[in-house]
Amino acid sequence: MKKKRSKWAKKCSECGKVLRSHNKSLLCEVHYRETYRKENKEKVKLWNKNSYERNKEKIIKKQTEYNQRPEVKARIKEYSKKYREKNKDKIKEYDKAYNKRPEVKAYYKEYYQKNKHKIKVYNKENYRKNKDKILKRRKEYRKKLNLLPLYSSGKSL
Repeated sequence: MKKKRSKWAKKCSECGKVLRSHNKSLLCEVHYRETYRKENKEKVKLWNKNSYERNKEKIIKKQTEYNQRPEVKARIKEYSKKYREKNKDKIKEYDKAYNKRPEVKAYYKEYYQKNKHKIKVYNKENYRKNKDKILKRRKEYRKKLNLLPLYSSGKSL
């Protein structure tokens, strides 16, 4: 059986949806929310910020669990690879600008001072592992620039 509605029933002023009799704003849930957000932007920003601060641990935990799923990992990896290929120049410019910042330079300098020995050991080990590749690249580079061949210990590279 059909509900009998009064033809004098209140309706939303935006979409015409029938409202309850105690509704004084003459807006449905959706349109009331939109207008409230527009009128009280600062309040809403503050609420959202406080909400995030209160639930920060939960949100981060949930996000890390989600990102650990294999299908999600694969999708993220694929997307980031496409993005890096597409925006190679943009990323390069951003990196240059980022590394020129004084606070970043200071951080790198401080880090190097603290871990000088560790960095030297790492660089030596890296050179030892990749010596052939490094020498090959050098040789190709020098050939490209038409420079004299490099000599080390009497042998041509």
